[in-house]
Formats: sequence, structure tokens, C-alpha cells
Amino acid sequence: MGLIRGERFEYESNVDGAAADWAVRVVTVDPTGVRSESVLHRASGQLEVEQIIDGHVARASSPLVRVAGSLWSRDLTFADGSRIECWIILEVSDWRCLDCGIDLRHVDEYYMVRDDLWNSAVVEFDRHRHLCIGCLESRLGRELTNADFRPGTEHLTRRATPRLRDRLGRAAPPDRRSAPPAGVDDGGYVVRYFPSTESR
Repeated sequence: MGLIRGERFEYESNVDGAAADWAVRVVTVDPTGVRSESVLHRASGQLEVEQIIDGHVARASSPLVRVAGSLWSRDLTFADGSRIECWIILEVSDWRCLDCGIDLRHVDEYYMVRDDLWNSAVVEFDRHRHLCIGCLESRLGRELTNADFRPGTEHLTRRATPRLRDRLGRAAPPDRRSAPPAGVDDGGYVVRYFPSTESR
């Protein structure tokens, strides 16, 4: 999960649990160098991003004389010295459990385990992805204990399932929803893992 910045990207579309969100952030710079507030335009795909940029060019008061950029940016210069800076954003999120495929967005179990534990269970290529708690425990060959969780993440247990609270050794908070999501038993709750070395 996260922002895509490399020249190559791959994602699945029209799949439960996976999403790709395109956008373009636009800043105009007048001929004297004064920058406007940035404006974020959401888009359904790369083609719509290009159409948004083309729309800004069409509305410019001066002819376009130079285009510089890459897959993720455009710097457009106009005859009067004004510019439009565009940053293209692709954020891909895949909330499916790597092993059982359950859509993690529809269940309510959030936690972070120690990096060394996560790294021992998940290959490097998939470390930004997710595992439900049951699948992580299957990979480890044991049940998680309180010592497996990262310190300082107690705030994540406000939405904890009975299974996660059990592993953490904590009682339910007073404002806890009592019913699990429809169609999901206690064995179906999931993990959301954010490695401490990566930004979200």
C-alpha cells in the first residue's frame, strides 16, 4: 500500500479489497514567481489525469512554449513567463490478506507487530501488504503474544476484536462495539501492518 513513485507500476482493478486512486496536484506560478495555492484534482485513471492537465493548458492566457517532466510530473512554461507545475499521484492500496484473500477494509482488527517478527513471516517484496491475524499466526506456527506487538501502539486497540484483545492481554474498552461485522466469525478478523521503516 502506498504512493507509487517508480517508473513501473502494476495494480489490479475491479477487485474487492484493491484500489488505485489517481490524482494530479496543480500549482500555477505567475510571471513574477508568485505561486498559487495547490489544487488537488481526483481522477479515474491516467487518461483523465492527462485531460486535467490539458484543461489547465487550454485555460492559460498565454501560449504553451515548453513542457518538461516525467511519468509523475509536468512543468509547463508559457510565453508570458507563467508556469503550471503538476504532480501526478497514484496511490495503490490492496487490503486483501496475502494468504486467505479476505478484504481487510471490512473487518475491524488493527495492530502492529515488531519489525523482526513481521520480516521473519513475510518476504521482502510483500512487506508493505497485509495478513489477517490467523494467517500471520499460521505462518509463524504459533499464537501471537503481547510481546510480539510494537510498544506504543495501544491506541490501535480501541477497535480491537476479541481475538486481538486476547493476544494483547487487554480488556474491552467501554465504548467497544459488541457485534462482529456481518458474515465474519472470530477467526476472520484481520491485521493491518504498517512497517516502521516505511512512510504511508
